[in-house]
Amino acid sequence: MAENIPQDAAFERSYKDETSFINHVPKTREEREALRDKDKLEKGRLEERKGCYYKYNENPDSNILCPPTNSLAYQDDTERFYRDFAAEEYGRRLEKKYKDDERYAKKRSEFSEREVNRWNKMEREYHENEAKQAALQDSIAAKRNSSSVNYNVITLKYANTHGGQLLKYEDDIIRYRATLRGRALEQKMSSVEYDLLTGDEKIDRVQVDKKPEPPTEN
Repeated sequence: MAENIPQDAAFERSYKDETSFINHVPKTREEREALRDKDKLEKGRLEERKGCYYKYNENPDSNILCPPTNSLAYQDDTERFYRDFAAEEYGRRLEKKYKDDERYAKKRSEFSEREVNRWNKMEREYHENEAKQAALQDSIAAKRNSSSVNYNVITLKYANTHGGQLLKYEDDIIRYRATLRGRALEQKMSSVEYDLLTGDEKIDRVQVDKKPEPPTEN
């Protein structure tokens, strides 16, 4: 059963509990100075923390907060407290430039090699076509399709054969004889040695070239 407490006694007890003073032990001078000192304050908090305060002085490799010296994450104090940001930025840009130059040189080499291979392929195809055409010209099918005249009926050029050279010689002989006839007519048209109209000395207007030589058969 619940305890029957008079109302006045209950009020007096609650009022006394709420208005009672909380006594604290006064802090010493060292403790008050420690609150104003940052290092002492941090050391005091470390000592009072759960798990106690432990400093890894004897074996630095066992410190879980510092990576071992043979680790890739290890940095000495010189690297950790490096503050020359301009040199670091310059080194970063220089490294990027070197990488870009290497990439451009690689692309340039690949493009050059591809271009050389392309030209070599074109030259090889050209020589193959030339050899194929030469073989076709010497074949029986080419002889059956050969022209009956010794010149090209489209370009009117002489054929590169003995018959073509002989045809060229015959045409040159015709032109040579025509030149001789023109010179003979010029000389026989007048019996005097001067021009009848102007009275000047007669000029030989028709020039005769050297007589063509017949081609030799290979």
